[in-house]
Amino acid sequence: MRGKLFQRLSDPKTLYQAFRRIRRKRLRADIDDHTVQAFERQLNRHLQELSAVLREGRYVPEPARRVHIPKPGKPGQTRIIALSGLRDKIVQEAVRSIIEPLFNPLFLDCSYAYRPNKGPHKAIGRVEHYLRNGYEWATVCDIDDFFDSIDHALLMKRVRTRIWEPEVLRLIEMWLRMGVIDRGRWVDVEAGVPQGAIISPLLSNIYLHPFDEQMTGAGYHLVRYGDDCLVLSRDRQTATEALQMATSVLQKLHLRLNPEARPIAHRNAGFVFLGFLFKGERKSIAPEKLQGMQRHLRQRLRELDQMELPRVIDELNETLGGWRRYYGRGVVSDQFAFLETVLIDQLATLLERHYERGQLSRPDEARPALERIEWLTTEDLNEQEKLVERVMERFRRRQALA
Repeated sequence: MRGKLFQRLSDPKTLYQAFRRIRRKRLRADIDDHTVQAFERQLNRHLQELSAVLREGRYVPEPARRVHIPKPGKPGQTRIIALSGLRDKIVQEAVRSIIEPLFNPLFLDCSYAYRPNKGPHKAIGRVEHYLRNGYEWATVCDIDDFFDSIDHALLMKRVRTRIWEPEVLRLIEMWLRMGVIDRGRWVDVEAGVPQGAIISPLLSNIYLHPFDEQMTGAGYHLVRYGDDCLVLSRDRQTATEALQMATSVLQKLHLRLNPEARPIAHRNAGFVFLGFLFKGERKSIAPEKLQGMQRHLRQRLRELDQMELPRVIDELNETLGGWRRYYGRGVVSDQFAFLETVLIDQLATLLERHYERGQLSRPDEARPALERIEWLTTEDLNEQEKLVERVMERFRRRQALA
């Protein structure tokens, strides 16, 4: 007799809802449109088959493909992402949707990542609340190589506190232990959860829940977003003791803090959390992040160089909109203005290349597309027009010098 959880997650209706969420939330970004469209053309049949494979115990995930993404500002260092196939994404999303409600009520208020009605903005708000109330010493706990260091046995022990059905446990264990394809070679996996897998954020919160319990149980003011952990204290002594306890608790979880990090700082000296620099009374984009955003603009516009200008603007607006939503306009307006200066220069370069290739017959042809840019610093149409004119003026000046 199959357990109730497994019956629910393997139901074609649950799998269909999982597929819809994957499409809506763009969790399929690493899967080509042809694969998705081919699956969708016979969606009912494919979901029925996937349900049967699960219920007959024949489901085996495909090995994920590792992709190495360079870390901004850290030459030679990469972040490893595991890319799963569409069927595996659907099953993982189905499992996540069924088991997450069992764990979420257990998680503490200090945990803000990958949870309903939480998120980075609320985590930042909690930090600001503590700073306003005199907790001005920051202990920044940067866990070294977190996702790849998670101990499978310890993780499954935590999972079994709420999940008892062997079929569900088997699925999770298969995803953890399945080898990966890395640069064309098979690699066995003995520890860690795959970054990029739909199920991994929930598993990471399950794994770090004992850390949350012990730190807050000892009276420390913890704010955790995934593996980014921050403790705020009223004095340096308490901050030092928090660091010592965090180190000890993490060791029991077979984790360690980044030895290169500067863990303790007063707000006047400044500390970085979730991409923001908190220094004195000011909150701004962290310098390393700002440099990465600048590089991203230049690289992205080079990548889009061959596209028609309206498509370039669509892609650009997606990037700008993400930054605007995350960082906001008012707090970092001077930094956004700096990024717009970079953007104006890069757009002028792009228009110059379009003109040389004959994609533009005259400069003013670019204006309608440029007027669709969703600028970082302003929504005022007059101010946006001034920014567009700066692009056009830069472009015309280069044409005059050519």
